[in-house]
Amino acid sequence: MFNKSRVFFVVMLLTSLAWSAYLVPVVSEGLTTKSWPMVEGTVISSNGLRIQHNQERYIIEVEYSYMVDEKLFFGNRVSNVNSMLDRAERDLQINKYQTRDKVNVFL
Repeated sequence: MFNKSRVFFVVMLLTSLAWSAYLVPVVSEGLTTKSWPMVEGTVISSNGLRIQHNQERYIIEVEYSYMVDEKLFFGNRVSNVNSMLDRAERDLQINKYQTRDKVNVFL
C-alpha cells in the first residue's frame, strides 16, 4: 500500500518539476516584455490551423507587418505560448486579429 503511494508521489514530483522547468522561462519572458520597446503593427492575415485530426484542436496563425526606422518588417508571433484551442476558442482568438487591426509588437 505504502509502496504505491510512494511511487505516485515520486511520479507527481517529477511531473511537477518538469512543468516548472517548462513554465519558468515562459513566465519570465512574459514578465520582461513590460520593459521592451514597442511599436504598432498591422495584421495582414489570421487563421486557425487544425493540428490534431483525431480531436478538433487548432493553433492560431497571425501575420503582421510593422515599421522600425522606416524599414518594413513582418512577424507572426503574438504570444510566448502557442496554445491548442477548441473551435470556440479559435473563433474568439481569430476575431481579436482581423485584417488591418492594430497589434502591439515588442522589439
